[in-house]
Amino acid sequence: MNLRVENGEIVSVEPVERPKRKFNAVKVAGSASDLTLLTDADRTFADRPLSWQGRDEGSAA
Repeated sequence: MNLRVENGEIVSVEPVERPKRKFNAVKVAGSASDLTLLTDADRTFADRPLSWQGRDEGSAA
């Protein structure tokens, strides 16, 4: 925060913009070399009951 002080009293308070962090792909390139691509079978999930199935729209948990 930037504080503007005059005569010992705070006159204004303003936020300071921090520089945006950038993702550096070079630092992580090759760090997960043992990973393999997912197959279609890996992307399929078995059906299972969900905790909210059967509840009324307006009811609370």
